[in-house]
Order: sequence, then C-alpha cells, then structure tokens
Amino acid sequence: MIDISELDEMVCLLLDRGSLAMCAKASKMWNRIVSPFVWRAIPKDMPAHRWSQFRYIVLEDYLQQISEQEEQNLEDAQRSSKTPQQSSLVNTFVEQPSKPRKTKLLTLDKYRYCVRRVEGFAELVHGLQRSFTGGNASSRTEYLGPSAICLAQHLLRRCPNALVVHFELTHHYIQFRADKKFEAALEVLPKVQSLVVSSTTWEQMCFSVAELEQILAAVSENLHSLTIDIPKFKTPTFNDSFDLAYVSMFGGSFDNADTNLRAPAITARPKTLKLISLGETDGPILDWPWIWRACDQVKDLEINCLPVSALKSIVANFQSMPCVETMVFGCNPGQNGWGNRAPLENSIHSILAANHKGWKTVRSDSFVQLGPQAWGALLQHSSTLEEVSLGGIIPSPRDLDVLKLCPRLRTFGDIHHMHSFNGPFPKVGFTEFVDFDPERNAIRTWLSKSTLETLAITIGATPAEVPWSQGKTTQRLCERLGEFANLRILHLGNSDWGMGHDGDALPLELSLVNGLDTLEGLKNLQEFHICKLSHVGLGVEEVKWMVKSWPRLSKICGLNRLTEAYMWLRETHPTLCLEQPFVFHSSSLISA
Repeated sequence: MIDISELDEMVCLLLDRGSLAMCAKASKMWNRIVSPFVWRAIPKDMPAHRWSQFRYIVLEDYLQQISEQEEQNLEDAQRSSKTPQQSSLVNTFVEQPSKPRKTKLLTLDKYRYCVRRVEGFAELVHGLQRSFTGGNASSRTEYLGPSAICLAQHLLRRCPNALVVHFELTHHYIQFRADKKFEAALEVLPKVQSLVVSSTTWEQMCFSVAELEQILAAVSENLHSLTIDIPKFKTPTFNDSFDLAYVSMFGGSFDNADTNLRAPAITARPKTLKLISLGETDGPILDWPWIWRACDQVKDLEINCLPVSALKSIVANFQSMPCVETMVFGCNPGQNGWGNRAPLENSIHSILAANHKGWKTVRSDSFVQLGPQAWGALLQHSSTLEEVSLGGIIPSPRDLDVLKLCPRLRTFGDIHHMHSFNGPFPKVGFTEFVDFDPERNAIRTWLSKSTLETLAITIGATPAEVPWSQGKTTQRLCERLGEFANLRILHLGNSDWGMGHDGDALPLELSLVNGLDTLEGLKNLQEFHICKLSHVGLGVEEVKWMVKSWPRLSKICGLNRLTEAYMWLRETHPTLCLEQPFVFHSSSLISA
C-alpha cells in the first residue's frame, strides 16, 4: 500500500471482497488500511459466522453510543444544576478555561465511511438477529437488548454513504402496528434504491392510502425502481379518513393551488415503475397528481393486475411520463379469474398509441394478446423498436410485420420463456416466415436482417401450406434464417402446446443435404436451441460442420444424449454446453 489515503481508497475500491480479505492478512499496516473496505458491500449470502462478527461490531458501537450519550446527558445535568451565585463566585477567584470534551472513538468509526452498499434490508435484519446456540426455549432468558431492526437502523444512521439496494416493504411491517416497525421502515426509505411495496388482501395486513402516501413521501432521489403490489387497501379509519377524502376530491387536477399545498413533496424520480396490482379506492389512486409528478423520468413501465379505472388513468396521464421507452404488459385476472383479460387488452392500444417519443422495448405476458389496433399502434414505432418479446399462444397475422418493417430490431420472440422447454412461444406460419417471392424465385428482404440478434419463435404449417418436399421446406427455411447475419441466439421449433393437438408440427430435417450449409454466414451464433422441433436429422457430419462454421458457438440445446452426434460433441468438445429438453412424453424426445 502507498499509505496515501486517496490512492489507497482508489486501489481498494477496485478489489473484490476475497482479495481485500487476503490483503488484510499481509501486514499490520495493510490490515489497518484494507480492513474497513472489506465491509464496503454487505452481501445477502454472507456466512453465518461473518454475520455473527458483523453483529458484534454493530452492537458494540450501539452500546458505546448509548453510553456516550448518557455521559453527555449527565454532564449537561450537572452543569445546569449549578446556581448562578456559585458560577459567579468560581469565576471571581479562578478563571478556568473551558476544556473541550474528549470524543471517544467508537467501533464503527473505522468502517462507517467505507460501507457503501447493503444488498438487501431483509437479509440485513435477519443477519443482525441474536442467534441462540444452546439450550431449549424454556432455559433461555429473555433477551432485553436492541432488536435486529433497531441495529439495522443504527448501522444506516452511522454510515452516511451506505445505500440499500433492495427493500421489500411488506405487510409484516404493519401486521403489529404497536411495535413501530412501519416507522422504522420510513426512516430507512431515503437510502433505498429499489423499493417493493406489497401487501395481502386481509384487512389487518393491508396498507391504507395514507400509509402509501407516507411511503412515497419518505423516499429520496436515491430511488431507481418502484414496485407497487397492493391488491386491496385498508378501510380508512378516523385518523386517515380526512386524508383519503381530501386526496380523492381533487383527483388528477393540476390546476388547483390549494391541492398543491396538500400534496406531499416527493423528491424521488425512479427510472422503473412496476404497477403489479392496485385495489379500488374511493378515488382512483393513479389520478393523484403527487404520484404522476414523480414519474417524469420513468423509462421502464410495467402494468399488470390493474382495475379498469387505473388503466384509463394511465392513458389520461401518460404525458407525465415523457421518457418512457420500455413497456411490459402483464396478465390481468380481473374479477372472474385468469380468463378475464378484456380490460387490459382493450387498453393496450390506447397505451401504445399514447407514447409520442417512440417505443424501444415492448413485452407481453403469454396470456396477453395484441389485437389488430394494438399491432397498428405498435408498428407506428417501427423506426425505434429494438425488442418485441411476445409470449402469446394464439398466432397473429401481423407478428412478422415487426421483422419486416423494423430496421433497428435486435430481439424478437418470447425471451423470458426461451429457456423453459414447455413454455409458449410466438407462433408464426411457415409460409409467412419464409415470405417467398415466386416472381423473383427468391425470398423477400426484411429490414431487420442486419440487426436481429435473438430469435425465439414457433414455426407451424399444415401440409396444404407447404407445396415443397421436406428437403425443399428445410432449404427455404434455412435461406430465411441465413439472412440474419448478426444472429447470436436462435431458438427454433414447435412448442408442446401445439404438438399432438393442432396437427401443425412442421417436420424439419436439418442436414447438409437439405441446405443446412446455407447458415454458414451466422458467424456470431452462440446458442442454438432445437429442443422443440418435431424431427431433427442432425448427425455427426452436421455437428462437425456447426462447430467449424460457427466459431462462437457455446450451447446446443435439444440433442438426444443417445445419438452419435451428442456423444461425439461430448468427447471432442467438453466445454460446449449440451442442455437436455425437459419433456413429459417419450414422443417429445428428439431423435436423430
């Protein structure tokens, strides 16, 4: 070490936790410099003995601070107990200068400025709990020391640079309101970067509207992500009924000056807003202007199980989010269970059309379908779209328009179910995907051919739709796939949802004879998934060609481990990842 504090700090900030621990063992000087930075980040998965050591440090500092405060209070009491006559008599004969009180160095003073990150507040509280190592419950004496949440509060007070990466404010903080856990959580919120507010549908464990107002007013500019999952609000009591009635009165009005005085000051400007579920209130919660004023920097928006009034409010107040570029549509169960999705589907078109900046990413749940109007609104942003991830089972005739018309598209398909072998994938027809032009005797050019990096789709067709033989079918398909020169992940095949039921499984024989070598231009291909194809003719010659033609290939998913191709790859390329499909029926196994 250089023993220059600024340079030492720059070096220590570049080392991970293990390297810092090794440096601390080098010498006494290195231990003095490096050991505070070991606690720079407090991880979630710290071993139990490390939590025990850390709890001892925090508890010792907590007790030292209480003792210091008691001594200070005692000195102040003694000083104030002197009468004015005694003070003047002492000053007449002996003029004694006032001595500054010595400040003791507390335990956390060595670490407090180095602690920067607390990965999870719940894990921190759990790690600071007192552990009982012996005896049964009846033999243990009652613990009268500080609680774990009290120690966590003390740590965050003493460490001015510490930020809480993730905090889940659940119903446990309001289950027993007498224990003041909710007030303790409000004190932590200014240091939180990612906040999740969630509760249950039980009346005793629901947040009230006034409590949600307090939560949003307590967060600070450190907040980057906000998630609200409150399916039901607590019935307002006498204490907060006035707040609920007052806020519900003015709704979404931005013009009344009196309401601006009543609205809480929210300093947070999150970049990500997730509205998972919201219960109905006397006044729609999303009509409140003090929420929308905090959304002017939101870039990623996700909506899920919202009432119809909330969805309409999002459309009406969308101008308050001028920076939104990512939209995620979740499933809306509605009042009649998971089958009722009409409210959300009817609002998708309005939400997609409300963005005037241009969408970059649009994702949807597998139970959410985009109607013709929604597709029309989405394609209005074809010049800016970079990712369209749709997990629908029902095919749409306009799915492929995204590949045809978006020159910046990088991802198409359901990337969230891409590694789930039985999950639904966007289903496209073979004829539409190949898009063959009989006049030119060639496939048509799509605008995304030079930018697409990830493709995860399901291809299906009936025999009447495929006029060519099986070999010609594979050749045409390979010609289309070979157009995507920048492809990195290719997930191809028929999902189990259609196989054996719709009769539209497309038989493919991926062999060099049938045009597999047309894909030689995919030099950047890293993952090749074929686990859902109904028939694959990959042999040893084909996998040898793949390894040679695709130099960056790191994963092949779907090869049957009993085939010669799988055994050859396992022997000659042990570093290549060969994942197996998870299937329920023997008919779904892939054979060569």
